[in-house]
Amino acid sequence: MKYIVNKKRIIYTLLRIAVGWHFLYEGISKLFIPGWSSENFLINSTGPISVLFQNLASSPSLLKIVDTLNIYGLILIGIGLFVGLWVRYASIAGIALLILYYFVYPPFGISLLGNTEGHVFIVNRIFIEAVLLFYFILSKTQGYGIENSPSLKALFKKGEKEIIDDKEKAGINTINIGFPSNPLLAKYKKNFGSSLKVISQVAPNMKNEDYYEQINKAIDYGVDIIQVICNWCDWLVRDNKIDVVGKMLDYIINQGYTAGLASHTIDALIACGDYGIVPDYFMKTMHHDNYWSAHPIENRVPFEVDGKRSLDHNKFHNNLFCLYPDRTIEFVNKAKIPVMGYKVLAAGAIEPEDGFRWAFEHGADFICVGMFDFQIVNNVNTTLDILNNLPDRKREWFS
Repeated sequence: MKYIVNKKRIIYTLLRIAVGWHFLYEGISKLFIPGWSSENFLINSTGPISVLFQNLASSPSLLKIVDTLNIYGLILIGIGLFVGLWVRYASIAGIALLILYYFVYPPFGISLLGNTEGHVFIVNRIFIEAVLLFYFILSKTQGYGIENSPSLKALFKKGEKEIIDDKEKAGINTINIGFPSNPLLAKYKKNFGSSLKVISQVAPNMKNEDYYEQINKAIDYGVDIIQVICNWCDWLVRDNKIDVVGKMLDYIINQGYTAGLASHTIDALIACGDYGIVPDYFMKTMHHDNYWSAHPIENRVPFEVDGKRSLDHNKFHNNLFCLYPDRTIEFVNKAKIPVMGYKVLAAGAIEPEDGFRWAFEHGADFICVGMFDFQIVNNVNTTLDILNNLPDRKREWFS
């Protein structure tokens, strides 16, 4: 099996850490050298704007400000680059500082007479470091660092193109979206082009008794597959309006699209089957209940997902999405159409290796997993490992 290794991210990270360490060490060294001052460095400036630097060095009050900004600027920029926090802002500040350094003793003109860096002309180490910082600003590659930690990810939103590009490069070819996300995906595909298949979830407009409104809009947005959303399937079956599910699926198929039917509660899919509703594929929550926050099976009630949430740990509290794992396994293994498992990690309660394997072993042909962009490669590799070693799967594959 071939693993997906993001070499660009590794190289980017190593370069960023190296430059960050240089800034950080320069700043810390100056901070702890007793009586350190930039006076001699500035007073002897020979560049085209040397008068500016010499005037700064000649004023004790201005020099003190310059020294303070210099020391703590180096330290803060260095920390940001070294740990991967606010990298673009740190890079911009770093370039500004390096430009000032560069023109104190620029590698051209009269400054070359006093050069101690070897044979340089225009390009010196300051110039090279500035180019690297400029690369950090423009690069779409995200290195490893604090910015990419799950707890802070919401503060550093990547552009839509980069995130979807990451998915496609990792081999993910389909995305399942809520109906409100259709304008975003349509804009992305129009602006950048993509082979990514889009599954759009749709719901009926019960207020106006227009069951096909979102279906028609999804088609206009250019989606590839249309699926009746899980909670509406549950609610329609629960409220004895199962005929609406059938009408929606028939309409989707008659428009020439693959029609999916999703559900949280297995009772809804069983009822649809008894009613004679057969979609092109099922999408079902598929996860075990062997984790601490799952409430006892004897207290579970069909259709309680998306219902009232209790503060009592022994009742539903938005903690369980596949209420009856054994009944789900039985249904899936009898199904003669593809089954897409979702919520396989129970919203983070189950580790990927465990959740992915459980779903595939018990009959899922595909899994739909929500993830951050920095989790894509690991999750793809985990999936490849599992698919190459599934000795306990009994159900044949459907696609």
